[in-house]
Amino acid sequence: NLRSRSRKNKNKKQVIFNFQPGDWALLSRAGTPQAREKMKLTWTGPVQILDAVGDHLYKVESLTGHISEVHVCGLKLYAREDEFVALPQHLEQYLFDNASFEIESLVALRFHQGRYEVKVRWKGFDSCDDTWEPAKNIYAQVPDFFLSYSAGLRSPLSRKLVTIPMRSQ
Repeated sequence: NLRSRSRKNKNKKQVIFNFQPGDWALLSRAGTPQAREKMKLTWTGPVQILDAVGDHLYKVESLTGHISEVHVCGLKLYAREDEFVALPQHLEQYLFDNASFEIESLVALRFHQGRYEVKVRWKGFDSCDDTWEPAKNIYAQVPDFFLSYSAGLRSPLSRKLVTIPMRSQ
């Protein structure tokens, strides 16, 4: 029962939060492949609680409609049902992982594992935080910036890159 479970958890100094269907929670990325990626946030979401599946397991739905079961340790209360209304801009923010990074410059180009990649220097970050990104993604997000960078390159690799339609990579 709930009282004995609360007593046990209190003795363990562990706080178990009781979510209600309709509540909104943030979802932990700890232990997922995305958690190891550079510059990714620890929490993502929000997700909506659909139902309790067990003592510590909840069925949740993301803003994209994906339904999964999550242990309570992987959830953090975001808002009660009546305190939050999901709007289109929340979906866009969720899809982009709540992150917004601006490109300072493109610093290198390579052909790696069958695809072109561009080394990106992010505005507000040091060169040690530069990341290799698929060239087609950078082209899709900032085509003029990408084309001006690639046009200034003089290597045979870069000339080949400029002549290849980016969507076919």
